[in-house]
Amino acid sequence: PQVNKRVAERVESDQAHAEVVKYRARAQEEAEKLEAQLRDSMAKPDEPFCTDRVVVGDGPTGLANVAGLGIKPATPDGFVDPTKLLVVGGPDLIARMADANPNMKWGQRAEVFDGGGEKHPIFRDGKGELQRTAEDPGDFATVGQVTEAMDLARQRMGVTRANAIVLRVELKANTPDGWKAEGYPVRVVMMVGGKEVVVYTKHTDITTGLGTNKLPDESIMSSKDRKRLTEGKDPVFKSGEDVIVGGPMDGKKVLVIGFGPTGAWASIEAARRGATNVDWGGSSGQLDDAHGSSNPTGFGRLRDVDRVSETLDPRARVNITTDRILKIEPQGDGATVTYAVGKPPNVTTYQVFYDKVIAAALPVPAKDASNVPNAEPNAGTIVDGIKLGPQKGTEAPVWASEGGEVRVMGPAAEGVTGSGDGDADTMKGRRNQLPKSADSPDHRVMEATGTAVDWANGIGGPGVPAPDGGTKKP
Repeated sequence: PQVNKRVAERVESDQAHAEVVKYRARAQEEAEKLEAQLRDSMAKPDEPFCTDRVVVGDGPTGLANVAGLGIKPATPDGFVDPTKLLVVGGPDLIARMADANPNMKWGQRAEVFDGGGEKHPIFRDGKGELQRTAEDPGDFATVGQVTEAMDLARQRMGVTRANAIVLRVELKANTPDGWKAEGYPVRVVMMVGGKEVVVYTKHTDITTGLGTNKLPDESIMSSKDRKRLTEGKDPVFKSGEDVIVGGPMDGKKVLVIGFGPTGAWASIEAARRGATNVDWGGSSGQLDDAHGSSNPTGFGRLRDVDRVSETLDPRARVNITTDRILKIEPQGDGATVTYAVGKPPNVTTYQVFYDKVIAAALPVPAKDASNVPNAEPNAGTIVDGIKLGPQKGTEAPVWASEGGEVRVMGPAAEGVTGSGDGDADTMKGRRNQLPKSADSPDHRVMEATGTAVDWANGIGGPGVPAPDGGTKKP
């Protein structure tokens, strides 16, 4: 019976894959038409493209948002009217990971999101999309399986994404001059096929990812050295995402800085991609655990997190160190890292040369050189100039403008700061309310962000009954 069950699951997975291939072809054709429509709209500046809502990003947070908003296509096999909902951005992180290595474990189980219990918003109204693509729903899903399941969900929701780089979001209240569309208080400026396009809308939701990772503090890596180590065609310093989505590491000696899921994935992928040596260390310079932020404490928190267990396996060929990093300096085509062991006065230092250093610590909401350089703006840059605070009327850890016209949700919220003195503490308290599990140990992962988006859209939340089939709270 078990053999027959696995055979049936494999057949179902193959059928789902064939369905995904057909959807992708249709979605690509629709996206190209939409992109041409957006570019053509600039020929008549006084008749701009207008839509009720722009959602930036169609990854886990973006799709959960679309599901919660309840916007549907006119026909079962059609696409949502772009004047009602316009989805823009680039390929999401999971899709890029799947392109690089479809068999990489996502570290979360299919049954957690699409099983018999309360489903993730993306799959809540579906018919087991993730169950269909995953041959063993009790095992960690691969990024290839998650990507295909999300494509099946996009098909059901009628979502296609116009390929665009969003540069900035503006409010009419802040920039009244030259406003071309009455009744649309938000303006989204984006690059589409190399052409700047302006779209007017009533609401904009930023659902992009975390952005590039934080660079070490200037006390460790000077501003002059930062410039040298992060610039050029093949810089020494890279973001964790660069490795996860397939950056070449053949023959390199690599250091990954940052204890967390990104650091774990970047470490194991660097080893898989041919690095001769991979060291994985922490970003803290704390001597002790007085604030619970030392490297040993940071690493200790990961030991019971299932989604990083693969990296902790000795067979992964990842060397883990909790020694403190004192200095990172350019040397030739790489960098020399100075480590410290022990406490004063008994401190020993030593140096190690690396070809590549991978930043895997959380990004900081800054517009300076605090994060690994990236050609695309992060969420903080996109909404720069708009006063944001915790969204009103909900306990969701989501930033919103005063009138709620602009929201920043999911991992993108990590790259934004509020305008009020107590906003950071309020958001921290809201994040702490999100349910956690072995598969979702913190607020940035897929399960937690889905819950947060539901709360933001009036579905469930502290003191509110769980949704029934996705029905919105009155």
